Amino acid sequence: MPRDTINLPRPERAAAARMEPGPGSDAAPYRREGGLYLLEMRLSSAEQLFDMRDPAPFLERDLDPDAEDYLLDCLREVPRGSPIKILIHAPSTAGISQAAIAAAIAHFFGYRRWAMHLRLRELFRLARVSLLIGLVFLIICLTASELIKPLPWGLPGEILSQGLFIVSWVAMWRPLELFLFDWWPLVRLERLHGRLATAPVEVQPV
Repeated sequence: MPRDTINLPRPERAAAARMEPGPGSDAAPYRREGGLYLLEMRLSSAEQLFDMRDPAPFLERDLDPDAEDYLLDCLREVPRGSPIKILIHAPSTAGISQAAIAAAIAHFFGYRRWAMHLRLRELFRLARVSLLIGLVFLIICLTASELIKPLPWGLPGEILSQGLFIVSWVAMWRPLELFLFDWWPLVRLERLHGRLATAPVEVQPV
């Protein structure tokens, strides 16, 4: 059975949820209310916000992946550090209060932030181990390369010496990639999840 499609005003096709940017170059294309940027979602029902495949109790379920991606995409367009509010337009549903929905959203993104923090810690642990292995391999290869140079092996010896030299530095590629590049997208996601976890939530009946 196909999953319901959430009627989310994606940034590239959400004229109704946008506003014309002001003269400032950092203006975000979303409505503002009392200094808060509004991340708006229009749903056919409150249940549509949650992943119906999750067997957990209703308000403890994960958010629908489309809803999660939409909120993250919106937040990326809002100026960094600007206050936000999640505004949900949905019909009233018996037994599901605004406070319950707000708590469910805060719980979901709070868990996502915690999970991202654990991934970041694991990445740095892997980076440290990789760096140690890479350095040991580098020392071994460079030492072997220097020991081969004076041997009367001719061209094969020179090729082997240069090959060990090149391989030794190639082995350092992965540790350097982890330390220089792989960590900052996770930090960015952790901060985005944290902002969404603490954002006020309002549900407006339609």
